[in-house]
Amino acid sequence: FHRERLDSFTQKETIRLIKERIKMANGNEEIFDKETYKLIFEYSRGIPRNIIVACRELIDFYIRHKSIDYNKAKELLNEEYIEKIISDRVENVTQRKLYLKVINIIKNDFNGYVKKQSLLYSFFQKKLNTGKNKTARLIKDLQKFGILDISQGGERHRDKIISLK
Repeated sequence: FHRERLDSFTQKETIRLIKERIKMANGNEEIFDKETYKLIFEYSRGIPRNIIVACRELIDFYIRHKSIDYNKAKELLNEEYIEKIISDRVENVTQRKLYLKVINIIKNDFNGYVKKQSLLYSFFQKKLNTGKNKTARLIKDLQKFGILDISQGGERHRDKIISLK
């Protein structure tokens, strides 16, 4: 089958997507306040698949509790968003666990920010027994999923800086 890759949406397009999908399901498109729509956009980075995953989580809560506000939405997304994105993208349970280990290492051992990608490579080699190529592939996948940012840094802008979004 044929697979298309959509560009990231703007905040306005994200809100329109959410409202249209809710309307198609005969739901109340006003279940989210303006701040919650903005929060969904910030978490998803406008990636259509991630927008849908975030909304699914929040709408499930809304259906069970008949309301959702910005604070509850933020709490839910803080707790479960990354795991839901990985579960949505990766079928293999072992691979999912590996991605989550990578995220937890970056989050806990590097406080969400790695100044040099080479530090992460050596850390993963010791802690997860993964080589440089596998680590690079994991990092690239997580960037593609919209979970990590990779930017150039260092004295000559040769180092790759990795951070959680």
